[in-house]
Amino acid sequence: MAIAPVNKFISVAVPVSVGKQKLYEVPTGTSALLLYLQVANVGAGTTFPKVTFTQQRTQRSTGNKREIRVIKNVEVPPNDAAIIVDGRLVLEKTPLILDKLFIEGVQQQVGIITFVDYDEPTGIVTINTKEPHPFKAGDPITLTGIALTCKPGQTGITTNIFPDPPQSYTVESIQGFVGTSKTFTSHIGGSVPVGVSGKDYSHYYNSAIHYYARSKPLAVEVVTASGSPTGYNKKSSSAGTTATATASLSNISAGALTGNLTITDGGMGYVASPTVTISGGGGSSGTATVTITNDVITQISVSGGSGYTSAPTITIAAPEGTTYAPSTGNLSVCLPSHGFTDGDSVRLEKEGFAFTCQLDGNSAVKKYPRNSGQSQNAGKPDYAYGKILRASVENINRVTVFIGTSSDTSVHTYNQANSLSNNIFKVGTRYNVDRAVYFGGGSSRDPDQQIVETYDLRAGELLITTQSAHNLSNGDKIRIIDNGIIFTCSMDNRETEHGYPRVTDPASDAELTVSGGAQNNSYNTSNTFVVNVGESYSGGYFAPLEMELIASILENSTA
Repeated sequence: MAIAPVNKFISVAVPVSVGKQKLYEVPTGTSALLLYLQVANVGAGTTFPKVTFTQQRTQRSTGNKREIRVIKNVEVPPNDAAIIVDGRLVLEKTPLILDKLFIEGVQQQVGIITFVDYDEPTGIVTINTKEPHPFKAGDPITLTGIALTCKPGQTGITTNIFPDPPQSYTVESIQGFVGTSKTFTSHIGGSVPVGVSGKDYSHYYNSAIHYYARSKPLAVEVVTASGSPTGYNKKSSSAGTTATATASLSNISAGALTGNLTITDGGMGYVASPTVTISGGGGSSGTATVTITNDVITQISVSGGSGYTSAPTITIAAPEGTTYAPSTGNLSVCLPSHGFTDGDSVRLEKEGFAFTCQLDGNSAVKKYPRNSGQSQNAGKPDYAYGKILRASVENINRVTVFIGTSSDTSVHTYNQANSLSNNIFKVGTRYNVDRAVYFGGGSSRDPDQQIVETYDLRAGELLITTQSAHNLSNGDKIRIIDNGIIFTCSMDNRETEHGYPRVTDPASDAELTVSGGAQNNSYNTSNTFVVNVGESYSGGYFAPLEMELIASILENSTA
């Protein structure tokens, strides 16, 4: 009779590195109990790092993940510890579900690694940083998310993401001076056991490797195209132009005003009848009635009054132009000869519309839509920021777009001088993305090593595959909606998803030129094309060692 293996206790002791890291995954044929977990602040000084602990349950049939945050952003005081789990947390691995544990640290002095040189025989790694690091020789540190690869045939590597599992290290030396140095070294150990001569494997640093996860619907928009795709129809909103009109003696009968004035300029942007001032001419009390068609004054009839002996002077008030109603959230845009159709998809340029408001006496110019709003939107994008909206056509010269209400219900006055040209546009042809491969740079990569697919090294290029034939040609311009393409990244060992382009990326809201790639135009096919989205030399994080974790786990065989 077979006897099942006895239960076993294991201890997990690791530093809490920067970002999200996998702490534990239930082995096959095992259930587990997390009995105890503690995070200690071991950093020097008086910092208060934070820690988040998460149980992730994956439905193995669908891949859907549910994250249960046991704690979130709990501060760990100096020279103290936070007990995160003190009891039984049941973990399972069955044909249906898979449980994993993750830990995520937030601390000060986190930096980005831009280059790594690893010497396999000595185990010394040289780290170049984006900004000056804070270290001196002897300081304890953590490293995470460094992608290193070997040449084909040089076996022995178990993962290309270093370090795995997380470890702490010590700074051996720095180049230059504390506070200004951007280079330090550390002994991380060789790739072969101690006492065995090194195999002298070549290790090549890779800038952050991006792995395509998914895309938002219709993530690619055509800006301009020489062929069949329809590009943007860009228009500039207007404050309108003031109409002018004149009176003549034919408008006077028995001292009173009568008939229609001569319209010298019908203006633009009139929503309601403006005030018409009649002055001079020897008379008084004459009145005017205004007719407006498509935001233009087409007729002014005068009547009444007395004492007029000569043609009076006619002054017409300025139009409303582009307006915003904060209570309804409607942006009424004066767009002369816009050519839009009711229901067209439109987008507002970021911070393209400038307004003043009565809340501060019209002293400050504020631009919309913003990435970070104010009041109830503080720290959050405005409703219309980067969003596709629907246009309601009011007439041939005006459209209305809902952009969200505002708690500031004072009168908003459009400021054309500080508004962008081409600040509203009709969205052109759009495409769904099936796949995207990013080659961000990193000149240290072994040219013989093929990391993703069979694509030769090209700095900053993005290979996009569309679900349908894109009909684009070299030289056409496209735009990728913000956070439209979702990647996982080697910098956090692919544990989280990240949308690109982010607002801070060069490709955000940029017009990107379609090409077949810098070296081979064959990559421009009916369903694929290449655009340059900017180089990235970031590849991992470094930070002072501030937190260490210890956990006790009881594994129980289910065999």
